[in-house]
Amino acid sequence: ALRIFFLFSVIFCVAVFAEGSFLGDESDGSRSNIVHRINLLSAEGDKIFPDDDLVLPFSTKQTCGACHDYEKISTGWHFNSMDKDSAPGRVSQPWILTDPTSMTQLPLSYRAWQGLQHPDKIGLTRWKFAKAFGSHTPGGILEDIDKEPDFDARWMESGELEINCLSCHDAESAHDQAVYAIQLDQENFRWAAAATSAFAQVKGSARSMPEMYDHLMPPQLDDPKLIAPEISYDKHRFDNKGKLIFDLNTDISNERCYFCHSSIDISDNGKEKWAHDEDVHIAAGLNCVDCHRNGVDHNITRGYEGEYEVSDNSLAALSSCRGCHLGTEGEEFSAGRLGAPKPIHAGIPVIHFESLSCTACHSGPLPAQNTILSKDACSHKLGTYGSNKSERAAPHIVYPVYARQDDGKIAPSKLIWPSFWGRMIANAVTPILPEKVKPVIGGFIDDYESIRQGDFPKLSEEKVAEILKELTSRLPGEGELVYIAGGTLYQLDADGGLKTSDNEAAKPYLWPVAHNVRPASQSLGSDSCRDCHSAKKPFLFGDVSIDSPVISKTKTAKMLDFTGLNKAYTRAFALSFVFRPMFKISVIGSSLVLMLVLLLYGLKALGFVVSFLSQEFANDKGERAQDEKKKENIFEDDLEDEEDAKDHIPDPTKRIFIIDAASAFFYVLTLVCFVSLLITGFVPKFVFGESLSGYMLMVHASCAPVFACSLTAAVLLWVHRYRFARTDLHPFKGCAIIPRICFWIILIVSIPLMLSIVLGMFPIFGTEGQHCLIYLHLLSAIILTVVAVIHSLLLIAAKLKHTDPLL
Repeated sequence: ALRIFFLFSVIFCVAVFAEGSFLGDESDGSRSNIVHRINLLSAEGDKIFPDDDLVLPFSTKQTCGACHDYEKISTGWHFNSMDKDSAPGRVSQPWILTDPTSMTQLPLSYRAWQGLQHPDKIGLTRWKFAKAFGSHTPGGILEDIDKEPDFDARWMESGELEINCLSCHDAESAHDQAVYAIQLDQENFRWAAAATSAFAQVKGSARSMPEMYDHLMPPQLDDPKLIAPEISYDKHRFDNKGKLIFDLNTDISNERCYFCHSSIDISDNGKEKWAHDEDVHIAAGLNCVDCHRNGVDHNITRGYEGEYEVSDNSLAALSSCRGCHLGTEGEEFSAGRLGAPKPIHAGIPVIHFESLSCTACHSGPLPAQNTILSKDACSHKLGTYGSNKSERAAPHIVYPVYARQDDGKIAPSKLIWPSFWGRMIANAVTPILPEKVKPVIGGFIDDYESIRQGDFPKLSEEKVAEILKELTSRLPGEGELVYIAGGTLYQLDADGGLKTSDNEAAKPYLWPVAHNVRPASQSLGSDSCRDCHSAKKPFLFGDVSIDSPVISKTKTAKMLDFTGLNKAYTRAFALSFVFRPMFKISVIGSSLVLMLVLLLYGLKALGFVVSFLSQEFANDKGERAQDEKKKENIFEDDLEDEEDAKDHIPDPTKRIFIIDAASAFFYVLTLVCFVSLLITGFVPKFVFGESLSGYMLMVHASCAPVFACSLTAAVLLWVHRYRFARTDLHPFKGCAIIPRICFWIILIVSIPLMLSIVLGMFPIFGTEGQHCLIYLHLLSAIILTVVAVIHSLLLIAAKLKHTDPLL
């Protein structure tokens, strides 16, 4: 028995302490949920019994870390923002420091995202950060001993804010994450995680405790109103060995995610969730973690394209929209994951997928002429007790704004206009924390109703100038006192008046969003191209609210300002869609006429070939000779008929002149349009390696219908002259047949050249079909170019020799 016990002890120790391996971090392949019957351990590593004289809060680092690699988990996306060595990834939602009284809404982050303030650089210590934003974090905020001492911090009394594993993994319905916010407000950091569970109760407040309060040696308090933090456990949850059963789950429910990731759009429908449609993925039965996955390292996938380039998570490429719906390159069956339908995108040119993200058409509310406000859990403390339910409660997040991302694609985004008081040195503005300016500003505010609702009071520019003067006198220091709001910097001029200017710190901060996802039937473009390509549609021509406490005449910006598109071109391109029906009609009509000409002369040529072959293989040479004689007679009769017809024409010279003039006109017009199409079509692709877009595209599209119509007219004028004759088969007449062959090749190739573009404008061909149409268009253009050059050279050579190229 001792040997067996010793053997199992060795195996257990190896499993727990082997490098990179923890008992709970390696699956044996079972998909069943693991029962967690474990010991509760305090921060000191002592086992907790509910009957102890001094009952301590359990530590997630010690309790969960006994079987899981706590240090590795702490490097996950939810916990590594303060690690300067972690990859920042794509820009995302910031923390927003908000104070209505000082009219401050300041976006900030520890991550290196451009346009945000770093908490350390503005004096927001980790203690203050935990107090301001800890309620909607899963913990992991620790004292930074490398920084200068924070004399306002009370880490000794509160304890550090460890990772709260229960925030996500507690499967009990009685788990109350809102209690977490209450505990942080009371500065009960070390008790906060336990307080959210269904088996523990916490009372008292570390905030009211005296300096140097020690939870292991609580002092005798004279004031009966002061209650030291205490915790009690449900004794019935412990077994006879002092172990407690945690109801934990690795398949995180959506409700665990919603506490920090809920958002609501403040529109005409109000805030109620039943007034808004659910994300199509959730409605289909998926959970958040079906897409946002992670391993033991908790490096959760965020689901954007290119994430795998900055992430070690191997599922990052599969967890994007493209990864699930279209699959990843090199994997045969990766498309259609989790039942995702493979989109066809019939009638949508492929350039849309180069310029737009998937979310541009499928995510968020449909664009309206004016943006709306959005409230989210992290910024507005949604889900906590006593949260401000006013629709105007700050911060004011503007949504949806269609803006260009770093990858060059336009995506729906949320936007916030920074508002704060700061010091400017060499045009660089450093924000001042609200607590330092509130005592000064309070005397200038009389709109208490707005503050009560959590909104900013409105200020006139004159009052802003008065506040700046008062701040300058009462807050001496290096740098000029300024105020930033609504994209404008306000500062005092030499005469004490107010002047405005632009500043980098005043620019709005935007971050892309993906939810809620709408189905294809409700996507942009599902009605028609004019869902976006119209000067009256808000996708590009809507108004973006400029949020500012300062009363200003300028209240909106244009959506185009955030897309990086040229305003004049975009408006002209949108107006061009008025003529798109004419474009389709002219190109399709020209193609049909050319096809009819080809069919008629093709049948005639086929009859000629059949007749020729039947004569060649006729057995009776005499009959063949007789037939030839008859044909010669017929040919002579035709010539006589033509001569007789000429006698009846009043003025043949005039008719020939009109035909030649028309032929020359359409020839020149076709040639000019063709050269324009060549330049605009080939130069962007083969010289700059870019897709056809911008003014080049507009010129290309404008010349195309003119080219189609003029080419058709030229063909009708020339087709009879370029028809094949029996003399073209003579061995010494080879040079005369080349122009004819070139003419008919041009006619044949022009049909797929024109139809390959116009068919792409109809909801017939999907993405793969669109690619095929582009290749067909390109191939036809190349063939047409080569043949047209040969044909033109022959015409020029004949013109110089004053001969007919067809003789």
